[in-house]
Amino acid sequence: MILSAGERPTCCCLVAHGFVFRSKAIEDGRRQIFAFHQAGDIPDLQSLLLHVSESRHL
Repeated sequence: MILSAGERPTCCCLVAHGFVFRSKAIEDGRRQIFAFHQAGDIPDLQSLLLHVSESRHL
């Protein structure tokens, strides 16, 4: 896991190989995946501007 909901981001990451997905726990306990990132993506660059993360990266 790269970052959990509620954590403050301190750096950003580059997906060097493979895939990463962004998800959020929904009310009934299931997980909703709302983004996939592939090699070469910087999926959390904008999160450096936020004070607290809203999503979870795995």
